[in-house]
Amino acid sequence: MSIGFRAAASGSGGNSVSVTIPAGVQAGDSLLLMVYVNTDCTITTPSGWQVAKAQQQAEAGGATAAIFKRLAQTGDASTNAVSTNDGAAGVKAGALLIAHSGTDTVDPVHAINSRLDTGGTASVPTPAVTTGVDGCWVVEMCTTKSSTTTVWSTVPAGSTSRVSLIGTGGGHVDGAVADRGPVTPGGYGGGTFTQDANQSSAISYTIALAPKTSTQTLRPVSDVTVGSYTAVPTPGAGVALASRIGEAVRDDNSYIQTPNAPSAAVYEARLAAGQDPLSSDDHTVTVVLSTAGGATSSSCAVALVQGTTVIRSQTFTDVPATPTVYTIDLTGAEADAITDYADLRIRFTWTAA
Repeated sequence: MSIGFRAAASGSGGNSVSVTIPAGVQAGDSLLLMVYVNTDCTITTPSGWQVAKAQQQAEAGGATAAIFKRLAQTGDASTNAVSTNDGAAGVKAGALLIAHSGTDTVDPVHAINSRLDTGGTASVPTPAVTTGVDGCWVVEMCTTKSSTTTVWSTVPAGSTSRVSLIGTGGGHVDGAVADRGPVTPGGYGGGTFTQDANQSSAISYTIALAPKTSTQTLRPVSDVTVGSYTAVPTPGAGVALASRIGEAVRDDNSYIQTPNAPSAAVYEARLAAGQDPLSSDDHTVTVVLSTAGGATSSSCAVALVQGTTVIRSQTFTDVPATPTVYTIDLTGAEADAITDYADLRIRFTWTAA
């Protein structure tokens, strides 16, 4: 899934600025919010948002700005993102929001950089960033302080203007956002925002959004229920049995084994914490099973468990002596039943024939 522009919005105010998240925003979209004020002040982080770039001041008495980020949740559309500041009465402030689909669901911001300018020109350069991931999307933002600007004339070459705002009155602040993508790994930024009059100070940003990864693998990381199970090779003191089956590269010489002649013998391991992929598709449990120790065959019930709730259980019978890969494909309903990807476990219940 590639990144795509979803929507944009703006808002203006004084000691409080509110931006309505566009109605078309969907859960999992990345949200970037630039908040800016025309004087030295402290900008608060909107509730539920994170700082992507801490606030900066272009110069004493100049513009102050900060960048915030959020992964959209169900119900975010048409709600307000509100930021306040402690500037003196009469301050002028603004905010611009841009949303994209298809971004990484852990942290959409792959790279970010900023540039401060003391003004005197109608052009504002953007800073450079370097991307190391194919398919990133480049977002450039700019805010200026001026008393005479009336329009944004151009945005960085190759980019599309998504949202802009011109303030009013003396010492007002303006904002603009443009983006482009997808791009190959390399250096980006260095473009120019221009206006129809000189500004007295400016802050610009270049942000690279990372694309959503196609695969997320949650491996066993700790023991929940051990019983009489043992591990081969024997782990050191304090080392979980799970370490023998949580390797990134399959190794059939490293494994966990049941007690002799098991009868409904249980071993359960906690899986590494994951992120909700916000999708009902492509959830697969993969295990490697084998029968050993002289048994002619065995059966194993493999269960994916969240806390104490079994999401899916499937029994494999006549497990052979040769290590064999078995998979369980979750249905959409089963995937939707997972509500906490930080509390998933894998449970094995073995019985010898």
